[in-house]
Amino acid sequence: MPEVFGIEFATTCSYKGQKDNFKVDGTAVLSTIKESVQSNFEDLRNEVSKSAVSDWFRGAGLRLKRHLKKNVT
Repeated sequence: MPEVFGIEFATTCSYKGQKDNFKVDGTAVLSTIKESVQSNFEDLRNEVSKSAVSDWFRGAGLRLKRHLKKNVT
């Protein structure tokens, strides 16, 4: 998903739009990604994909900090 949602933009998003972040659930982009993943991994349950997406956006702030630290030193 980093190719679709850049590091900095991802820090302003969340799955359900918590904390005044941009809600990605229900967007055309996320729906397309989910359809593609589920077509390749048919046994993947919807709850698992929701959890993975939520976790990915939740970790965006830490990834940005690491990226900035790596590029400063």
